Amino acid sequence: MTRDSQKQDAPPRRANGNGHPAAAVKGELTGWDEIAAYLNVSRRTAQNYANHHRLPVRRHPGRKGRVWALPSELDQWKGSHTFPPPARTGRARFLFVLGVLSAITLAVIATVLIHGRFARPEVTPASVTMKDNAVVALDADGHTLWQHPYRRHLMATVGRTHFADYARIADIDGSGHPSVVVPVLLANGPNPDDLFVTRIDCFSADGRLRWSYQPRISLRFGQDEFHGPWYVFALLISSAGKSSSIFASFTHFEWGNSFVAEIAPKTGRGKFRFANTGSTHSLSQFTIAGQTYLLVGGFNNEYDGASLAVMNESQPFAASPQTPGTRYVCANCPSGSPDYYFVFPRSELNRALDQYELPVDAIPVNGNSVEPLVNESITAPQPVIAAYLLRFSPAPHLISRRFNSKYEPLHRSLEQSHRISHSFRNCPDLHNPVGIRLWTPSGHWTNLRGRSSL
Repeated sequence: MTRDSQKQDAPPRRANGNGHPAAAVKGELTGWDEIAAYLNVSRRTAQNYANHHRLPVRRHPGRKGRVWALPSELDQWKGSHTFPPPARTGRARFLFVLGVLSAITLAVIATVLIHGRFARPEVTPASVTMKDNAVVALDADGHTLWQHPYRRHLMATVGRTHFADYARIADIDGSGHPSVVVPVLLANGPNPDDLFVTRIDCFSADGRLRWSYQPRISLRFGQDEFHGPWYVFALLISSAGKSSSIFASFTHFEWGNSFVAEIAPKTGRGKFRFANTGSTHSLSQFTIAGQTYLLVGGFNNEYDGASLAVMNESQPFAASPQTPGTRYVCANCPSGSPDYYFVFPRSELNRALDQYELPVDAIPVNGNSVEPLVNESITAPQPVIAAYLLRFSPAPHLISRRFNSKYEPLHRSLEQSHRISHSFRNCPDLHNPVGIRLWTPSGHWTNLRGRSSL
């Protein structure tokens, strides 16, 4: 009887526990399909094993393409060979690719749901505002690019104006991509008298929150210790040196003592850099003789006048110079003093109005010249500004002091109300102005004088 007739008369095969045809375990395996099924691989993989890994497969003489193998020989081959894992079939490859694409799609959907927006990194924000308890970034046409909502109530006032005036949009870490840096005040409760938490948040151009900085510094002057909360009155992106830094000024919400922190643009970690006995309202910087100086403008409580601190940015820390032994000295600050500290006198208009805390509100810089702008009438609808022109080469000296055009009408108004006893033409502030005071690390004060004009 031939082998073919035996196969035709054989009973139907049943699968054993290993998934192999039961009759094949006792006899030979005929054809690539049975051999592949026994090895639990695809037909193509079985053929690859035969061609490249010496799989014991035999061929029928005279029958092209007909093969057979013995299970015992296949078992012996598997025990003595290390061969690659079975290749995926066409269906398996399709399912695998489909799974990867599904995972990517789910990740994108999750990102959109978490952030509540579609990112538009190709558009750089032109401005920042607040709407519906969220920080909103706008393009140059005023269209919304993204928004970041807050769970707690977002207060509109950060310092003297809306927080949008303090927002900075710049490449702060040298990555070539802009970031959005903005201070926010988050209410601690629902009532108007509830205190608040101050934070500086940094967002990527597409609206992802990169980091948050919350000031946790306490200042002690005399027997009093100030923990905050703090208002943010100034924010400066410094480009001195190899990388940028962020300088922010924080002023106590009630007592007015203040400090400046330097914030790392990549991590949001802060360093305590300057303390002032009085408020801090403005920050700027200038470079002279290869050295970059941080300019800190504000008000000094002890000297009852506007103040300007000048300190080398490489210096670790400085505090405003105060009279030793008084309650104006920072008791828990590190040692260090500024390179220069200026105090500006109150004008007669400011004294007549009896307005306290005239600060240095801005510090324009032009080369080696610095022009602190002192607000002489904070509550007036059109404030009187005194501009002091300072030069720092070869040494600090005062060039001039001038008032803006609002000085004369306010002066005449105070004349009519008998709060000033002399005429505008005879005003001593114009003809014989009081000089400004300059402190240096030697510990001595000097008086600087310059011409005065409108």
